[in-house]
Amino acid sequence: MEDSSYIGGIVVGVGYVVAGSRLLRLSLRTRENPERLLAATFFTWGVSYACWQTPIVLADESLVRPLYTAGRFLTDLGTILSVFFLRLVFRPQSRLAASMVAGITIALILGFAGSGWLGDWEAMYPLENPWWWMEWGAVVVSVAWMCFEGFRHHGMAKLRRQHGLCDGLVCNRYLLWGLTGAVWTIYELAYAIQQIEFNATGSFSGRLDALAAALEFIPIVCIWLVFFPPSRYQRWIDCSDLQPKFAER
Repeated sequence: MEDSSYIGGIVVGVGYVVAGSRLLRLSLRTRENPERLLAATFFTWGVSYACWQTPIVLADESLVRPLYTAGRFLTDLGTILSVFFLRLVFRPQSRLAASMVAGITIALILGFAGSGWLGDWEAMYPLENPWWWMEWGAVVVSVAWMCFEGFRHHGMAKLRRQHGLCDGLVCNRYLLWGLTGAVWTIYELAYAIQQIEFNATGSFSGRLDALAAALEFIPIVCIWLVFFPPSRYQRWIDCSDLQPKFAER
């Protein structure tokens, strides 16, 4: 990778930390668990990026194992918090959702521990480490679930919006949430290819690295538009609101 490849990771990490901090302040006012869970999720992911990028910034290979291990732990912890958020917000009474949360959590713990047992604490060798795939698969399921819930509720909100029962900003938030999950799912597929390539050749391709960076940046933009939409963006959504449609009698 290019020496400047860490810049994108730093930007994404800062974006997560700032988003998490703002949601934390919101949760202190609302005292609601969804805001707390999401604040902890984003903040944890943001700190994980600091772990990933520090060895690159300092060009110190001795930091790779401890910081990459810490980054993996924080990434997995954020994923667990995110699925607790999904269940609480979208399916609080669903036994299937509870089972999914438990399954994802167990798979992440086993994947992390199993990789360490094989000595692959940095999770860099998927061709030699079957536990890598368990951990990766749990992350894919979590972001695919996010994608499903976002697009599903966008479809329902869009129908309500046509009859004046839902405003455009709420409808748009569901769409952006689904898009975030979709991009994260694609990113995880690209990440798997990246890791296989590194395991086989000892290096990353520039094109895949650029693609991964773009796929990491898009969700940050979506997250900010969901939770902190600028006034100009809100006005644009409001102007696009559909007029209520009522059946003629």
